Amino acid sequence: VDRGSCSVEICAIVLAYQSLFPDAVHVNRGNHEDEFMNSVHSFRQEVLVKYDADMFDAFNALFNALPLAHVVNRSIFVVHGGLSDAPLTLAQVPLGLATSRRGAGVVFGPDVCAAFLRLNQLKMVVRSHEVIREGFMWTFDVDEVTADGRVPEVPPSHVPLDMGDVPENMLLTLFSCSNYCHDSNRTSVGYGDYAPVTYAGRGFLTFSGILGGLLILSLVQSIFFGALELTDNESRVKYIIDKSRWDCQRREAAAKLIQTQFRLKKQQQQHGTNPRLVEALTLHLFECMEHMHKFVRGEPRNVRTFEEEMDAHIGGLLRDMDDMQRQEDAVLARIQDKIRRLNAACDCILSSQAS
Repeated sequence: VDRGSCSVEICAIVLAYQSLFPDAVHVNRGNHEDEFMNSVHSFRQEVLVKYDADMFDAFNALFNALPLAHVVNRSIFVVHGGLSDAPLTLAQVPLGLATSRRGAGVVFGPDVCAAFLRLNQLKMVVRSHEVIREGFMWTFDVDEVTADGRVPEVPPSHVPLDMGDVPENMLLTLFSCSNYCHDSNRTSVGYGDYAPVTYAGRGFLTFSGILGGLLILSLVQSIFFGALELTDNESRVKYIIDKSRWDCQRREAAAKLIQTQFRLKKQQQQHGTNPRLVEALTLHLFECMEHMHKFVRGEPRNVRTFEEEMDAHIGGLLRDMDDMQRQEDAVLARIQDKIRRLNAACDCILSSQAS
């Protein structure tokens, strides 16, 4: 979640796949699946716009139940950030730990990774949380790791000579975001006619959202930034919803999921993560979202076609321009009147002096 306008939809798709294929799709908790983090960034505002505060709490209840890591095929350790420094000291791992340049956590070296794999009888670590321009990177080249924790890109053919029986591809970093911090990802996944939203487009998206999501702004955005492609059906469903009539029903629907928070926290304290509880929370979340969308579909709406929206908006702009012109004419008329009065006063003064 965060850093985008479709976090809710992405969560729904990922959780749907996980529910359909629980043995093939595994969902980990990352640093943004945290209430403080996604409140500071964009996820909270997105959920409040699309649903309400109860749904935001419901999402974070689900996030709290997600595991931090998975072991795939009893050999691959998959985690969002990396390996912990808790059981290690600098004396034990001279290359292993250094202060992170991001200011949060530590950078771990190949000896830490190798020790972790040997201790847990694993073959490989897969992690993300780091911008990789090529989309993925084999991380460790022992001969070139510097004291500040910098590690260069390593091709899979490279074999560290002093790492014993640890495979050369023991750490893989994946990063699929197409446009993060003004940096491109040359191997990110593309789909059809949808192009990554540039930072200029994202800024315009935020600006248009602040102004109420006016159709003209969305249209300009789609033309200049390629961030939104309007189909005929999408153009016909831009309507204003009378939200106040449905707040009660939406909150009632979301309450079913909110009530599980306390059971979830108690379960976590006693037994740790419970996969069945995660599955139940996911099911409740989908039921809640579906229930709310049923209310949305039944709400009174003001449906206008794209042409009607454009005509109405252009008409409003023309009226505003007419008002501005009338105000300008009125100001000019007052200025001209004052000039005439001033000239008349000057004429009177000159006449009196002449006489």
